[in-house]
Amino acid sequence: MPIDLTPISPDDVTGYYGSQVDMENVYGDTNIARYSDMTRSDPPTTNFTRIQAASDYADGQINAYFRDGAFSTPLAFIDSSSRVMARNWYAVIAGSWLYESNGIRDEQVGNKYTEMVKKVYAEMALHKSGIRRLGVQRRWPSPTSPVGGTANGN
Repeated sequence: MPIDLTPISPDDVTGYYGSQVDMENVYGDTNIARYSDMTRSDPPTTNFTRIQAASDYADGQINAYFRDGAFSTPLAFIDSSSRVMARNWYAVIAGSWLYESNGIRDEQVGNKYTEMVKKVYAEMALHKSGIRRLGVQRRWPSPTSPVGGTANGN
Protein backbone atom coordinates (compact mmCIF):
# COMPACT_ATOMS: atom_id res chain seq x y z
CA MET A 1 0.00 0.00 0.00
CA PRO A 2 1.55 3.36 -1.00
CA ILE A 3 2.16 6.02 1.63
CA ASP A 4 -0.34 8.88 1.51
CA LEU A 5 1.63 12.11 1.15
CA THR A 6 -1.41 14.37 0.86
CA PRO A 7 -0.79 17.51 2.89
CA ILE A 8 -2.89 17.73 6.02
CA SER A 9 -4.42 20.72 7.74
CA PRO A 10 -3.98 21.80 11.37
CA ASP A 11 -7.44 20.47 12.19
CA ASP A 12 -6.32 17.01 11.10
CA VAL A 13 -3.23 16.86 13.35
CA THR A 14 -4.23 14.73 16.26
CA GLY A 15 -3.20 11.68 18.17
CA TYR A 16 -4.85 9.35 20.59
CA TYR A 17 -3.34 11.06 23.63
CA GLY A 18 -3.22 14.66 22.46
CA SER A 19 -3.03 17.15 19.62
CA GLN A 20 -0.89 19.87 18.09
CA VAL A 21 -2.36 22.33 20.59
CA ASP A 22 -1.00 20.23 23.44
CA MET A 23 2.48 20.33 21.88
CA GLU A 24 2.16 24.10 21.47
CA ASN A 25 1.10 24.47 25.11
CA VAL A 26 4.42 22.90 26.18
CA TYR A 27 6.85 24.20 23.53
CA GLY A 28 5.06 27.28 22.14
CA ASP A 29 3.39 27.60 18.75
CA THR A 30 6.41 29.34 17.16
CA ASN A 31 8.77 26.55 18.26
CA ILE A 32 6.45 23.80 17.02
CA ALA A 33 6.24 25.57 13.65
CA ARG A 34 10.03 26.04 13.56
CA TYR A 35 10.79 22.45 14.60
CA SER A 36 8.37 21.09 11.99
CA ASP A 37 9.82 23.22 9.15
CA MET A 38 12.62 21.27 7.48
CA THR A 39 13.28 24.18 5.06
CA ARG A 40 14.10 26.50 7.97
CA SER A 41 12.26 29.38 6.33
CA ASP A 42 11.83 32.69 8.12
CA PRO A 43 9.14 32.93 9.33
CA PRO A 44 8.79 29.18 9.70
CA THR A 45 6.23 27.34 7.60
CA THR A 46 4.34 24.83 9.72
CA ASN A 47 4.68 21.32 8.31
CA PHE A 48 1.53 19.57 9.52
CA THR A 49 2.65 16.23 8.08
CA ARG A 50 5.75 16.28 10.31
CA ILE A 51 3.66 17.31 13.29
CA GLN A 52 1.39 14.34 12.60
CA ALA A 53 4.48 12.10 12.45
CA ALA A 54 5.53 13.44 15.86
CA SER A 55 2.03 12.76 17.14
CA ASP A 56 2.11 9.19 15.85
CA TYR A 57 5.55 8.69 17.41
CA ALA A 58 4.39 9.93 20.82
CA ASP A 59 1.28 7.73 20.75
CA GLY A 60 3.44 4.75 19.81
CA GLN A 61 5.97 5.42 22.57
CA ILE A 62 3.30 5.65 25.27
CA ASN A 63 1.56 2.49 24.03
CA ALA A 64 4.85 0.60 23.77
CA TYR A 65 5.85 1.64 27.27
CA PHE A 66 2.63 0.36 28.85
CA ARG A 67 2.18 -2.68 26.60
CA ASP A 68 2.45 -6.04 28.38
CA GLY A 69 1.81 -4.38 31.72
CA ALA A 70 -1.22 -4.13 33.97
CA PHE A 71 -3.06 -1.66 31.72
CA SER A 72 -4.86 -2.10 28.40
CA THR A 73 -3.31 -0.18 25.53
CA PRO A 74 -4.12 2.24 24.20
CA LEU A 75 -4.79 3.56 27.68
CA ALA A 76 -8.54 3.87 28.32
CA PHE A 77 -8.98 6.65 30.87
CA ILE A 78 -11.47 6.44 33.71
CA ASP A 79 -10.59 9.80 35.23
CA SER A 80 -9.79 13.19 33.79
CA SER A 81 -6.62 13.83 35.79
CA SER A 82 -4.94 10.77 34.27
CA ARG A 83 -5.97 11.92 30.79
CA VAL A 84 -4.45 15.36 31.43
CA MET A 85 -1.24 13.74 32.64
CA ALA A 86 -1.02 11.51 29.55
CA ARG A 87 -1.67 14.55 27.36
CA ASN A 88 1.46 16.13 28.88
CA TRP A 89 3.49 12.94 28.31
CA TYR A 90 2.35 12.99 24.69
CA ALA A 91 3.19 16.67 24.19
CA VAL A 92 6.68 16.38 25.68
CA ILE A 93 7.57 13.27 23.66
CA ALA A 94 6.12 14.63 20.39
CA GLY A 95 7.70 18.08 20.70
CA SER A 96 11.09 16.64 21.58
CA TRP A 97 10.89 14.30 18.57
CA LEU A 98 10.13 17.27 16.29
CA TYR A 99 13.09 19.19 17.68
CA GLU A 100 15.58 16.31 17.46
CA SER A 101 14.45 15.05 14.06
CA ASN A 102 14.83 18.52 12.53
CA GLY A 103 18.57 18.52 13.13
CA ILE A 104 18.52 21.71 15.18
CA ARG A 105 21.34 21.60 17.69
CA ASP A 106 21.42 23.85 20.70
CA GLU A 107 23.04 22.20 23.71
CA GLN A 108 21.09 24.23 26.25
CA VAL A 109 17.68 23.64 24.61
CA GLY A 110 18.48 20.05 23.61
CA ASN A 111 19.58 19.14 27.12
CA LYS A 112 16.45 20.77 28.56
CA TYR A 113 14.23 18.71 26.25
CA THR A 114 16.16 15.53 26.99
CA GLU A 115 15.58 16.11 30.70
CA MET A 116 11.88 16.74 30.09
CA VAL A 117 11.57 13.41 28.26
CA LYS A 118 13.49 11.61 31.03
CA LYS A 119 11.06 13.02 33.59
CA VAL A 120 8.11 11.81 31.50
CA TYR A 121 9.50 8.27 31.38
CA ALA A 122 10.29 8.35 35.11
CA GLU A 123 6.71 9.42 35.81
CA MET A 124 5.31 6.73 33.51
CA ALA A 125 7.48 4.17 35.35
CA LEU A 126 5.93 5.15 38.68
CA HIS A 127 2.47 4.56 37.22
CA LYS A 128 3.37 1.35 35.42
CA SER A 129 4.87 -0.11 38.59
CA GLY A 130 1.82 0.82 40.66
CA ILE A 131 3.69 3.22 42.95
CA ARG A 132 1.35 5.95 41.69
CA ARG A 133 -2.26 5.36 40.72
CA LEU A 134 -3.17 5.68 37.05
CA GLY A 135 -6.88 6.02 36.33
CA VAL A 136 -7.08 3.77 33.30
CA GLN A 137 -8.72 0.50 32.43
CA ARG A 138 -6.74 -2.47 33.67
CA ARG A 139 -5.81 -5.33 31.40
CA TRP A 140 -7.06 -7.90 33.90
CA PRO A 141 -9.86 -7.42 36.40
CA SER A 142 -8.81 -6.69 39.96
CA PRO A 143 -10.07 -9.00 42.68
CA THR A 144 -12.98 -7.54 44.64
CA SER A 145 -12.14 -9.37 47.84
CA PRO A 146 -8.98 -10.64 49.44
CA VAL A 147 -7.88 -14.14 48.63
CA GLY A 148 -7.87 -16.24 51.77
CA GLY A 149 -7.09 -19.72 52.91
CA THR A 150 -4.52 -22.21 51.73
CA ALA A 151 -4.50 -25.18 49.44
CA ASN A 152 -5.68 -27.48 52.22
CA GLY A 153 -8.55 -25.16 53.20
CA ASN A 154 -7.01 -23.64 56.37
